[in-house]
Amino acid sequence: MRKEQGFTLIELMIVVAIIGILASVALPAYQNYATRASVTEAMSLAAGAKSASAEIFSSEGAFPADNAGAGIEAAGNITGTNVQSVTVLRTGGGVVAAPGTDSELGTITIAFNANNATLSGESVILTAVSNGGSIRWVCTSGLPNAAVPASCRP
Repeated sequence: MRKEQGFTLIELMIVVAIIGILASVALPAYQNYATRASVTEAMSLAAGAKSASAEIFSSEGAFPADNAGAGIEAAGNITGTNVQSVTVLRTGGGVVAAPGTDSELGTITIAFNANNATLSGESVILTAVSNGGSIRWVCTSGLPNAAVPASCRP
């Protein structure tokens, strides 16, 4: 009498097919997760520029002209795994145009490098808008909605 051992070829093929299906679902989910993590890293790198710019505006009444005016490192020195630069730029004069109206003060541009195919060549722009002495940050980007924080979604 012959004793059977192991798996048949059809059983092994079924297992391989199941693993393939699971991988086809898991890989895109992981890529979305990696992209969101990269954008989160970018937002945390921009946090220093946001607070420095707001502080300069609060104390001097004008948005800083550039990174040096904000008292932070040069744009190319603020980098991360997927972040190429963080640039502060005064726009619209950098001051409140008329009391009680929204005034665009300046922008902080986060440029991404080529380490992530989804982010390569893209940027997130944080626009400082003043109304009544406080600053509200408006976020715009060309990235897919799934990749950006809720505050950056249209």
